[in-house]
Amino acid sequence: AGMTADAPGPVSSSADAAGADSGAASDPPLTDAQKSLRAQMLAMDVQETINYAFVDANLLQDWQLDQDAVALANPLSAELAVMRTSLLPGLVKTLTNNSARQQTRLRLFEMGRVFSLQEAVAPLERQMLGAVFHGPWLSEQWAVKAAQGDCYDVKAILDAVLAVSGFSAAYRVSDKAFMHPGRSADVLVDGQAVGVIGALHPRMNKLLDLPGDVFAFELDL
Repeated sequence: AGMTADAPGPVSSSADAAGADSGAASDPPLTDAQKSLRAQMLAMDVQETINYAFVDANLLQDWQLDQDAVALANPLSAELAVMRTSLLPGLVKTLTNNSARQQTRLRLFEMGRVFSLQEAVAPLERQMLGAVFHGPWLSEQWAVKAAQGDCYDVKAILDAVLAVSGFSAAYRVSDKAFMHPGRSADVLVDGQAVGVIGALHPRMNKLLDLPGDVFAFELDL
């Protein structure tokens, strides 16, 4: 994960370079299909980041994503006490950290596992793709006023990612607590809900001290 502070582009500050304790380094190798998705995200000028698979329980509570969270028996610290149930809290935290470094155009994605409790069996592990966006949609150009990204821009990226896998999505209004009620949707493929897309709820902007509108999507791979 670790670029230095002087390196161009966003810096992942939620996981160290080695990633040995993060769970990220032990993720199973990507399948060919997942490698294609990753290549498509990079081709669309979205930068890859790696975050801890362990997070602060309070962070998941802020997102109302703490139900079925897996608590660690011997956490390294209180900030790394439960296993993530979604990629989005870590991605948004990284986005906020980079915004504080005066980066205004932020486009980050992560592929990794999330975990949830199941009764009497080992935790359920799912491989996910998550992405977050903030600021001007296009790189700065001379004499051109930068247009801010919106839900339609993010949907175009998601549709392109799904097309690589031969899928197309349908969308329905989402009731996710952390998403904007009028600017978000559940993502359906073949009638099955596989993710969410849209703007984060204004409540999250205040709660997480976000730099402004943040758009996101997350897909179950």
